Amino acid sequence: DALVLVDDRCAQVQRMSDGDGSGFLDPGEQWSYQCVMAVSQDMGFRVLPEGGLSIPTGDFTAQNVFADKGVLGGINFDVLWGKFGVELFGGINNNGIDYQDGLPPTGGLIVSKPNSITRDSWKQLLVGLGPMYKIGLTKKLDLELSFKIGFSKFTYPEYTESIETGAPLNQRYLMYETRNQDIKDKLNLATIPAMKLSFKPSKSIAISLGASYTSAMGVEH
Repeated sequence: DALVLVDDRCAQVQRMSDGDGSGFLDPGEQWSYQCVMAVSQDMGFRVLPEGGLSIPTGDFTAQNVFADKGVLGGINFDVLWGKFGVELFGGINNNGIDYQDGLPPTGGLIVSKPNSITRDSWKQLLVGLGPMYKIGLTKKLDLELSFKIGFSKFTYPEYTESIETGAPLNQRYLMYETRNQDIKDKLNLATIPAMKLSFKPSKSIAISLGASYTSAMGVEH
């Protein structure tokens, strides 16, 4: 019988040679075919919410602003062209504040606090944009690297606190005062390098584990 070749990915299959030209495939006879098609690489768009642990470092450690561990949350908007892409991130860090009450020796004197010492939280809003690169480790596991540049905005509670001793000293002692108090009044340039392991069990679902480091410029060191 006459041989018809069909390709599910290329519609225009052309016979280039027909062995003896009879139109029938005989034992030992070789035929050749050709199919030409345009292959386009689709642009991928992803929306990835994230959440995790926020650990202050540098000028935001307990020695400077008494910042404690907290939580972070945000959302990534990614556009991918194969292995390369662009990532837009917006998020917030919410960290607790704690410190040791460094009360001076009182010698049995009564120490009064004129008002309660605030243990509140400081917040950092972040927006960043930058390139990303995806490395395929396995069929379902990718390593993604990104470097974003953007801005951060800090929100601080009251960061100066003192106590007063009663008679006969009648003195006021400064408990703590943060450096960097002025940064809460302005936008600060920030860089956000990050890496992420992404596991994709299906075409529409991905589970990621990542780490990032945010560096805010203009902070006193």
